[in-house]
Amino acid sequence: MKVLDPETVKSRAITNGRPIVAFDIECQVWKTPIAGTDEQAWANKLNSEFLESNGAKCPDQITFPSYFIESFGPGAPGELVVVAEDDSDRVKSVDIYGEVSELTEIATAVLGDIMDANPDVKTVTATLPPAGKSETSDRREVQRVRAIRNE
Repeated sequence: MKVLDPETVKSRAITNGRPIVAFDIECQVWKTPIAGTDEQAWANKLNSEFLESNGAKCPDQITFPSYFIESFGPGAPGELVVVAEDDSDRVKSVDIYGEVSELTEIATAVLGDIMDANPDVKTVTATLPPAGKSETSDRREVQRVRAIRNE
């Protein structure tokens, strides 16, 4: 299999009209982190389940805001950490409770897609390195969102 340079893939995608944040729609660059620990293997399993639940091979095949996701990793016990691209911090959305950060949207979406099959997952934290800004969603937040959508 030919290894593709991420910058070449990005340049081609942008030339063809793809947004920079979702340039890898063909999943040519996306790589799951190497599972060097049991904790990372757990995060990789959840990563796969999240992608499968969305019918995707990588986050760029999923709609906004999930295409901001760069990687999955373990946090504290019961916590999945999702690393997001820097651009995700500039975007806000609005629900009936007011403005919500895209980091919160990402954390809630990921947890909502994996929590029913994974009772050991208590929270998902979406983070923006290197600044370290993060937002965490728990099961209660997912239930609140589900209730809003069903009303």
